[in-house]
Amino acid sequence: ARKAAEDLAAKEAAKEDARKKAEEAAKTAAEEEEAAKKAAEEAAKKAADEAARMAAEEAAKKKEEAAQKAAEDAAKKKAEEQEAEKRAAEEAARKKAEEEAARKAEQDAAKKAEEDAKKAAEEAAKKQAAEPSAKKALEELVAKKSFEEEKAAEANGVPDEAAAQNPLQAEEKELKSFYREAGNNVQPIPWMEDFKVDLDDVSMDLSIENQPRIRTPDAGKIIHIDEIFDPLTNIRGKKGEPPKRILIRGQPGIGKSTLCRKLAFDWSNPENETSTIKK
Repeated sequence: ARKAAEDLAAKEAAKEDARKKAEEAAKTAAEEEEAAKKAAEEAAKKAADEAARMAAEEAAKKKEEAAQKAAEDAAKKKAEEQEAEKRAAEEAARKKAEEEAARKAEQDAAKKAEEDAKKAAEEAAKKQAAEPSAKKALEELVAKKSFEEEKAAEANGVPDEAAAQNPLQAEEKELKSFYREAGNNVQPIPWMEDFKVDLDDVSMDLSIENQPRIRTPDAGKIIHIDEIFDPLTNIRGKKGEPPKRILIRGQPGIGKSTLCRKLAFDWSNPENETSTIKK
């Protein structure tokens, strides 16, 4: 019985020892589990901190890049604004220079126009002052001729009835007398009024070019002074009527006035008068 009791006690002791070992093992396992849990939590925390750090760095990098881009955009915009201001300033300066040039040109044109007008007025006044002299000379010449004719008629006892009966012939006679006396010279150099040459002393081949408004066979024909009143060929190819009016055009100094003076002088002198002019 004692041995059985000892065996039972031994079994109880072994059982207690196993229980203790089991408890120790459970405790150890719990401690290891707790340690593993803590390690896992530490690892998770560390991973979270690392992720947060990396996210913060990424955010800071993006922020820095955005700030840099914004600075570059601002610098580019400022440069564009400066370039636009520069172009605007250049355009304003160019426009101002053009306006100044236009104003100066306008002033020069106005000044030239004023000078030309003044010169034209002086020439007109000079011409107007000369016209009464020519008119007076004509009147004196006509009066002298009339007086001489009247005196000759009185001396012969024959009144000038023909002139009284046909005033046109009297006017023609006076005009021819005037052109023989006052229209027998030309002024070859316009600005030298005192330099005049007698038409009889000048050898000239005066002619004009026919330029009708309607194309005719005679268009472009060179017409000499003694043919100027000859009938021209019309558009139908037939000779028309002698011209009653002739328009003479040409550059300054080409001889328009000289041609007209020559026509009037030849008309007033029977020895120079051609058959065409006489007609």
